[in-house]
Amino acid sequence: WSNLILMHLKKPMTVKIDVLLSHLFAPARRAIQSVEITTLEDLTHFSEKEVLAWHGIGINALSEVIKILKTEGLSLRSD
Repeated sequence: WSNLILMHLKKPMTVKIDVLLSHLFAPARRAIQSVEITTLEDLTHFSEKEVLAWHGIGINALSEVIKILKTEGLSLRSD
């Protein structure tokens, strides 16, 4: 059992971006889709400043992005 648990813990986590998109309004969804992000992990390569620069992302959408990432144990890149 312990080997099975270790294998599960070492398995890379990938959470589909749909988890986040369902919480956003259309402009923010389109902004994220236009950058071709497919997983929450993809978002972790960007800083808050970079995400805010995307057309369609405002402070409310950014707050939602940060909140959803946090629930999955992830965060945006820090500058």
